[in-house]
Parts: sequence; structure tokens; C-alpha cells
Amino acid sequence: MISTKDLTIDYKRGKQLSFQDIQINKGEQWLLKGNSGTGKTTLLHMLSGILCPSSGTIIVNGINFNQLNQSKKDTFRANTIGLIFQKNLFVSSLNMYSNLVIARKLAGQSIDKKAILQLTDELDISALCDKKPFELSQGEQQRFSIARALINQPKVILADEPTSSLDDTNCQRFIDTITKVCKQHDVTLLVATHDNRFNTQFKNTIHLA
Repeated sequence: MISTKDLTIDYKRGKQLSFQDIQINKGEQWLLKGNSGTGKTTLLHMLSGILCPSSGTIIVNGINFNQLNQSKKDTFRANTIGLIFQKNLFVSSLNMYSNLVIARKLAGQSIDKKAILQLTDELDISALCDKKPFELSQGEQQRFSIARALINQPKVILADEPTSSLDDTNCQRFIDTITKVCKQHDVTLLVATHDNRFNTQFKNTIHLA
């Protein structure tokens, strides 16, 4: 499902990051661990096509990113990869239902009200769909982040430090929810985090040095 080989990326002033090869199979759930500066976010951005590696190969769901132009990368990402960010980046002037609709539109998919409501029911947030982002708690916003990541039926979800602003109770709820729904939907999951609260919850870990 996710495979990389010989990845490097160059920064200004001659700095280069090199990454170990990765092989993640369909439906697996992995942690990406490492101290600040080891490239966790950079690697996720390369895996999603937001950044281009200086060298190496990235294959996601059988597609070689190196062979796609930026427009095709954007389309592929919107329909194949769900992203969960450290900051939720919702449109503050719109309610949460409309924020989910936007994710469908950006992927060129039709607005399927039944599918949206089914997903929000599954995540126990249907009653919050009329609220705007500022009216929600951090934990509620993160459940909508999961919904947005799943709304286009992706094959992969990449999450970048998703629990950095959550207390222990909401962190555990996030972990329980994301692992459960990814298993139910047969979605491959990779979470980049320094949060040690994840450590006992995942069998598979990639360590960046």
C-alpha cells in the first residue's frame, strides 16, 4: 500500500535528510516516531505528494508519485489519501457539515448527504454538524478531522501530531476512534507523533533518527 525506496530531500544551506525504506501493507496501522528535526512531517508531506523528494521512489496504492505531474498528484491525493493535521484548518465561517461537503467538492466527488450523515453517525458527531468550528471542543474538532479524512473513502490516512492539543481522555478517545474506523473501512493508517501515549496502542513503529 505504501512503499518507499532511497528517499532523500534537500534543504537550503546544503542540508539533506535521508529516510529508511518503508513497506506498509494494506490495512496495517503504523506509528512514525522521532525527535524534532528528524523529518516526520516532511516524510508525511512526501508520502502525500505535497513535497517532492530530491531522490528516491514513493508508491502509494500501486501508483508511483514520481510519474505524476502536480495536477495529477493533487487529484490522486484528494481521492486516495485522507490527511489529519496538527491544526484542524476548518473554514471558520462554515458549519461542520459544509466543511465536509467542501472536502467532497475538492475531490471532484458528488455531495452524498446520506454517506456524510452515515459517517458522522458512526463517529457520534451528527448532532454537531450545524455548529461552526469555534463552537466545538478540541476533541470534537478532532472527530470531525477523522470524518473529513474518511469522507472521500481513501485507501490511506496520514495523521501528523493529531493529539498534541488533547488531554489524556480525548487522546485515548482519538486513538480508539481512528484505529476502529480505519479497521472497519479497511484503511491503512500512518500516524506521525512524538506522543508517547500512542506507544502501547500500535504494534508497528518506524523510528526516524
